[in-house]
Amino acid sequence: MPSFNVQRYGARGDGRTDATKPFLTAWSLACGSRARAMVYIPRGTYLVRNLVFWGPCKNIITFKIDGTLVAPSNYWSIERKVAIVLKVQGWCNNVLLSGLTSLNSQNMHVTVHHSSSVRIQNIKIRAPSGSPNTDGIHVKSSSGVTVSGGTIATGDDCIALSQGSRNIWIERVNCGPGHGIR
Repeated sequence: MPSFNVQRYGARGDGRTDATKPFLTAWSLACGSRARAMVYIPRGTYLVRNLVFWGPCKNIITFKIDGTLVAPSNYWSIERKVAIVLKVQGWCNNVLLSGLTSLNSQNMHVTVHHSSSVRIQNIKIRAPSGSPNTDGIHVKSSSGVTVSGGTIATGDDCIALSQGSRNIWIERVNCGPGHGIR
C-alpha cells in the first residue's frame, strides 16, 4: 500500500510551522492513487488550519496518525474564524481515521459530510469546557459512520448527528464535559 507521509511534503512536527499545505498535498496524492493508500502523520505536533479532504477518491484511503494536530492559538488568525481540524466531505467512502489527537480547535474538530463507510477509532479530542461550538465530531448527510474508542472532552457536543445521517454506530467513547451525543 502506498504511504504518503506528510513530512515528505514539508510538514514539520514542531507545533509552530503551518502544515496545512503538506497535509492537503499528501491527501491529494493518496486520493488520486489507483491502489489503496495511506496518509501518514508521524509523531510530532502539527499546526494546521482549515483542512478539507475532498473526494471522491480512486480507492480506499487510510489515515494513520501517530502525531498531534493543533489549531492556531490565535482565534483571529483563522479564515472565517473557524478551525476545522479535519473535514471529510464530497462522497468520500471507506475512510478510516485512527489515532487522532486534536487539541483546542476553535470550532468542530472532525466533520463528516456527504460521506459513507467512515470509521473513526481511538480518537482523543480536547477543548476547554467553556468553549462554545467545539463539537468533537459532527456528522451530516452521511451513512455507515462508526465511531469506536477514545475520549472526547469539549465545551459543546461530544458527537453531533445532523440531518440526513443514518446507520451510525458509536461505542466505547468517553464524553464530557459537553452536551454528550445528540
